[in-house]
Amino acid sequence: MKATQSIFTTAIFFLFICLGGIAFAQDSPNPDRSAAAEEATADNSRIQRAEVSPLYRVSPGDEYLLYVGNQNNTQLPLSVESDYSVRLAFLGTLDAAGLSYAQFREQVYALVKESYPQSIPRMRIRNLGRFEVSFSGELSNAGTTLADGLTPLSEVLTSRLTSFSDTRNISIRRNDGSSLTVDYFMFSRTGERKHNPYLHYGDRIEVERAQRIVQIDGQVFRPGRYVLTEKDSLTDIIQEYADGLRHNADRTQISIFHLNGSSETVDIRREEKDNNIHIDHLSRIFVPPAHSTSQSMQLEGTASMETIGWIQVTGDVQTPGKIPFSSWNRPEQYINQAGPQGRYRYSVYSQNGEKKSNRAPLAPMDTIVVQQRPAQWFMNSWLAPTVSLATGILTLISMILNF
Repeated sequence: MKATQSIFTTAIFFLFICLGGIAFAQDSPNPDRSAAAEEATADNSRIQRAEVSPLYRVSPGDEYLLYVGNQNNTQLPLSVESDYSVRLAFLGTLDAAGLSYAQFREQVYALVKESYPQSIPRMRIRNLGRFEVSFSGELSNAGTTLADGLTPLSEVLTSRLTSFSDTRNISIRRNDGSSLTVDYFMFSRTGERKHNPYLHYGDRIEVERAQRIVQIDGQVFRPGRYVLTEKDSLTDIIQEYADGLRHNADRTQISIFHLNGSSETVDIRREEKDNNIHIDHLSRIFVPPAHSTSQSMQLEGTASMETIGWIQVTGDVQTPGKIPFSSWNRPEQYINQAGPQGRYRYSVYSQNGEKKSNRAPLAPMDTIVVQQRPAQWFMNSWLAPTVSLATGILTLISMILNF
């Protein structure tokens, strides 16, 4: 009798769970339906932008709807072919190559008016054509992706760039044989559309490996890692890239650390010397605060990395070595400057060799040891929890069946 009651109680319990799940499913929004609605809204918004943008060019795959007749009671669906030809049924065929949507629309209206003078034509976009563009060069993921005529270069390229991509000379080769060069740095500073153009059907984007990269830190307004042109001088780096010196910067003790291990100290008040300073690839520039200049530096007129302080980065990085200590307090920032080789893990050690917490603030003379994560780590990161969950479920089912 007790066994029967237990089975009955268990059955009632699971019945309530099932009913609750059904009710929850009915009350909860359908994620597929919500996603479809959001996608449709996004598509409509994109179409509206294309219809009013003077920069939107007719693209293969575009679909338009032309209304003709006095009451706009005749509809003609139009499609742009891969050769940019558009057939307008009995009205003929137009070549839309190189035309913006606004220009093409005016040509269509003129053609309709020629055949039907009393007509008031109207045209709208039904769908934007999707086409492939390709990427090659110094990228994390070369290949192809889909775009449309309203896709800016940055939307599909930014996530593919590496720390060694030449963002100053990005080449776009087009199907008509023309090409253009894009400067990402200028786009980030000025927002000029010409440095972040909309993509065209069949575009081929090529990114070279940067030949001149520097890191500038210290008392400047925009410290960071920059890709330079061949003509950029130390003054250009400070003024054009780093946005100038802060009020407490020591202009007489700017340190330049070269990749070969040598270093020099520069007084930028002496402008005639600026043209003779060579800033080579992967040099590091440090601008100290005026109040931190030591007496020995003032007397000798030289600075060293030991005077300023440094962080040693070793292990699986592209450019291991000493990096001038700055206001950074996260190891990842130093690792990114040294160039990590894929996914990694790291350990931090003090100058005494004691292991530190990865969350502890860094101090001068600390060492960061970088290791690539093995493939087995990624498997263990999800395999163990999955096995544990499956074991728990099987155990629960076994207990219910044996109850």
